[in-house]
Amino acid sequence: ISNTLAITIPSGVTLIEENKYKGYSSLIKLSFEYPSSVISIKSSAFNSCFSLTKITLPSSLQIIEESAFEGCSALTQISIPSSVTKIRSFAFYQCKMLVKIEIPSTLEYLGYSAFEICPSLIKVIIPSINAIQSCTYKNCSSLSKITISLSVTSIGNSAFSECSSLAQITIPTSVISIGDTSFYKCSSLREIIIPSSVTS
Repeated sequence: ISNTLAITIPSGVTLIEENKYKGYSSLIKLSFEYPSSVISIKSSAFNSCFSLTKITLPSSLQIIEESAFEGCSALTQISIPSSVTKIRSFAFYQCKMLVKIEIPSTLEYLGYSAFEICPSLIKVIIPSINAIQSCTYKNCSSLSKITISLSVTSIGNSAFSECSSLAQITIPTSVISIGDTSFYKCSSLREIIIPSSVTS
């Protein structure tokens, strides 16, 4: 089974179970039969699918659970539909070839380490969430531009640490808390504007 090259999720399926396709190292193509009913991709459902390169998720999807696509090291692009409200911790951890990800403005929660060690990721737009969790973008060494929305009130520990290509970032006036080592080893960072709203 781990030699499977392509998988189509049938339209009647509402969730992809935990560890369902974990370790399917030959899987190249993942598609969803229309109309899709999938509302949740459970923990580690596609963890370590090393050959998966591109995914278009269905408009029915609401939650991407912990480590759902962790270690999908060939994944270069993923489009997340506006129906998704939660992306849990480690969801795209160590997706080392991921260059672009489109995160909808409707997202309500983004877990810690969600994009940690995604060294090919170039640009990020932080959606209308309340907090950037710890290590969310840690060690994204190609990340050069970040846009943070006015809804963000806190930036967690090591959120952007080791983002060695990051040259400039503007912290919005909504932010009141910045965690320890948030910008540690950001060796290209020449300017950071911290508003008076930050108290800790």
